[in-house]
Amino acid sequence: WLARGGIAKLVSYQRYDGGYGYWGGSRRSWPYATAWALYALLRGREAGYKVPSRTISRAAGWLSNYLNNRYWWRRHHWYYAWTMRAMTAWILSELKDDPDVSSWTRRRFRLATNLGSIYDNRKKLPLFAKAMLMTALYRVEGRSARVQSILRELDNAAIQDTPYKVHFREVATESLRLLMHSTSRTDAIVLAALMEVQPEYPLVPKVVKGLIEARVRGRW
Repeated sequence: WLARGGIAKLVSYQRYDGGYGYWGGSRRSWPYATAWALYALLRGREAGYKVPSRTISRAAGWLSNYLNNRYWWRRHHWYYAWTMRAMTAWILSELKDDPDVSSWTRRRFRLATNLGSIYDNRKKLPLFAKAMLMTALYRVEGRSARVQSILRELDNAAIQDTPYKVHFREVATESLRLLMHSTSRTDAIVLAALMEVQPEYPLVPKVVKGLIEARVRGRW
C-alpha cells in the first residue's frame, strides 16, 4: 500500500513539461527533484509495481533536455550544474536501452559525448557524483580505463576509521547544502556504485560496516 501510494503521488506530481518540482503544484521543474523522482519510479517498477511508461518517458525527456542545454546549466552555480549533469547522466544511462523510452529520446541522451565532458571536469564534482559518473560510464563502456581511474580516486578518498570500517568525507562547500548532503548518503551512493561496477572490490564490506554503525536508533 505504501509503495503504491508513493508511486501514485509521484505520477500525479509530474509537471506538464515532464519534470518535477519540490512540492505539489510547483511552478518550476528542477533537475535534482526530477532525477530522484525518476529513480524512485524505476525502483518501484523494478520491484514489480505498475508505473506508467509515459511518466518515465516524459521524465527522461526532461532530463535529456537539461543535460544538453547549456543555458540551463548557466542558471546555476557551476558546482550544482556539474553535479546535476553527472546525476542526470547516471539516471539516463539506466534507460539507454529501455523500451519505455522512445528511441528518439534515447538518441538525444548523447551519453558518450556528455559523459566524456563530465569525466574531463570531474574535479568539479563531489564524491557522490563521481560515483554516479563511474556507474554511468560502466553502463556505457564496461570496465574501461576511465571507470578504473574513478575507482582509484574513490579508493584514495576512503577514510578508514578501523581495519573493518570505511567512510567517505566530502569537501565541505556551501553548495552541498543545496544538494541535501549527508555523509551517510555519500557512503550509500558509493556503495551502490561499487556493487554494480565491481562487487568483489575490497572496500565493499568495509563501507557496509561503516553504514551500519552510522545508524542512530536504527535509522540514518
